[in-house]
Order: sequence, then C-alpha cells, then structure tokens
Amino acid sequence: MSDTSLQQEYRLAEKALATGLGRIHLAGVCGIGMAGLAVLLEDRGYEVDGCDAESAVLGAWLEARGVSVASGHDAAHCGSDLKMLIRTPAVPETHPEIQAACAVGIPVLRRGVVLPQLLTDTTSIAVCGTHGKTSTATFIAQLLRACGVDASYCIGGDIESLGGCAGVGSDPMLVVEADESDGTLQFYRPTIGLITNIEYDHMEHFADEAAFCSCFEQFAAQCEKRLVVCGDDERAVAIAARAQSVTTYGLAPESDYRACDVELSAEGVRFRLEVRGTSVGEAHLDLLGVHNVRNVLGAIAVLVESGVEPALVLEKVSSVGLPKRRLETVVKSDVHVISDYAHHPTEIVAAMSVLTSLPAGRRIVVYQPHRYTRTLALGDQFPPAFAGA
Repeated sequence: MSDTSLQQEYRLAEKALATGLGRIHLAGVCGIGMAGLAVLLEDRGYEVDGCDAESAVLGAWLEARGVSVASGHDAAHCGSDLKMLIRTPAVPETHPEIQAACAVGIPVLRRGVVLPQLLTDTTSIAVCGTHGKTSTATFIAQLLRACGVDASYCIGGDIESLGGCAGVGSDPMLVVEADESDGTLQFYRPTIGLITNIEYDHMEHFADEAAFCSCFEQFAAQCEKRLVVCGDDERAVAIAARAQSVTTYGLAPESDYRACDVELSAEGVRFRLEVRGTSVGEAHLDLLGVHNVRNVLGAIAVLVESGVEPALVLEKVSSVGLPKRRLETVVKSDVHVISDYAHHPTEIVAAMSVLTSLPAGRRIVVYQPHRYTRTLALGDQFPPAFAGA
C-alpha cells in the first residue's frame, strides 16, 4: 500500500472513532496484536466482537474480558449496526467478510491505523525498533506496575506475569508496542517514544532502506516529550537527531543511562547502573544475554524520564521477566527444549550466543523461516547465524 493510501486510511480511522461509540468487529481477532487492540477498544466503551478461523486459547481469554468471539469468518458479521471492521493482514481485502463490509460502506481498517488513535488524551509510551521491542515494552509495563503505576498496556507478546498481551489499569498511562512492519509507525505521537535499534527488515512493504528508515524518522520527530534511544545503535542515534529531546541508554560510555561492569552467566545478568555519570547501584536479573541488558536499560530510562525515582526502579528491576517464546523453556528433562521467536539473522545470533554459553551435549535447532521476502533478501546471513548448533 502506498504512503498516500495509508494516510487516507488513518484519517478514515480518525473520523470513525471521533463519531461516537458503536459496534466494532475485528476479523482475525485471535492474533496477538488484534486481541490486545480489542481489549483496549472494549475498555473505551465500544461494543467489540470478533471472529477467527480458530478461536483457541485467545478466544477464551477475550471472552473473559467482554469481547465476543465467533469461530469462523462470515459476511453476516457485517450488519448495518457495524461502526467499523478492523482486519488482520492475514485476512485479505478480497475476503467475503471484507467485501460485505465495503459493499454497505462500513470502514475497513487495519490494526496499525487504529492503535495510534488510542494514544490521544493519555500519557503514552510507545516502543519500536527492529529487535527487542516486545521485551522492552514488557519490561516497561512490568516495572511501572511494580513501582505503583497501574498502567494499561498493549504488547505483541503473551506476558504471563501481567495476565496476557493487553491489560487495562487505573492510571492514565498506556504502554504500547509500535509496529513498523506496514509503515503505520509514522502515525504514533507518544508522550515518550523508545527506539531499540534500526536494521532493514519487512522488505514485503518497504522498497529500500531509505523507505524503511523514513517511518522511524517521523516517529522520532513526533514524540511529544522525549525520545529514548539505544546509544549503541548508530542508525537509531542518527535518526534521533530529529527529536526535540533525546535520552540515550546502552553500554557506550557517553550513554545517559549506562550499564557498567556487566557480568553474564547461565544464571542471569548483573551490572552497575550509572545515570548521567552518577552510580545508582547494582542490578541483578534472571535474564540471559547482553541484548536483554540493553532492553532492561531502555525500560529503566523510560521510567526515570517519566518521573519514577531511579532508586525505586533499581529496587524493582529484578522482578521483570520475558514474554513467552523469548528463550522460553518448554521442556526441562534429559532433553532441554527451548522456544524462541528469533526470525531475523541478528536475533538468531543473539539467541545462539546465549544458548552456546549454556552446558549441553548437543544443540539441535529447528528453524521455521518467517516471511519469504526476508528470507530472500537476507538469505546469505542465515546459515552462519546458527553457529554452535
């Protein structure tokens, strides 16, 4: 879809949401991102229902939160009372349910143009980046609640400690994972934004690296209060120059929030936290890998820049945990089975660096390629990424 078409769809979503409450239907509601959006919309007072080919576990989870879920797609879902239909990319525009909505003039919108609308009139934190955004957003939501801020959240991962991929809190703060895959990152205007890193991806949507970086540039320029960016990522730092106010985090000496004396082990990580050159104390976490040190640092920076005392954040940081499928132990016996969502060569290298540090007789990797376009464009980088297996 062209940028002009995206803009038009965003304005259509803006207009539809501004015309009052009503019924909203989500086609493909049991996708992790769609389910989270459904929960937020239901909390805003809309009558929300959805359907999916298989409702499975998330169907029951949604029903418990007031969202009615039908099994299977049906054009009958698009009655005259429908305010808008939101579709997952897995449901094409040619699908009968989508065609039925279009035939009677019901707006058909993608998730990516609706979620940014919900950041209006709230203190919002939006996390984006090629790698680590789900984990970083998870750490932010967990830390806020541990520090006494009952924030709402919508994140593209299953977070057991928080009760799922989305939740509604009593405080006027919303934490979201902002997805760049379809170009809709350009529509986010958060109070505080965070960029973990920027590496070319999603070739199915972006013609080249310049187009890919463009949506991050717009995101950076639209952060209302502050942009928090990983100072270890050169491209992210360069793009951050477009923001009005920038805070950096990382291992680099010049970072505003810096992890010093980092120790990695099979039991977890520890480091000493410096905030703008002043030592705050030590952090001990049950996480693996230097990439998670950076993810935690980003979360710490966001909380402190939001007004939470550094000492309190450091006190609570040991409580954070990863979403499912992030080096998740599925079976632990004679054969140790670990599930991970890594699908880009850089992410695979990060996962393998952790796994090869753990004691093992043999390491067997089963890998499912994710997106034809990525596999084609980065094909040569995949085989060496699995070194150690």
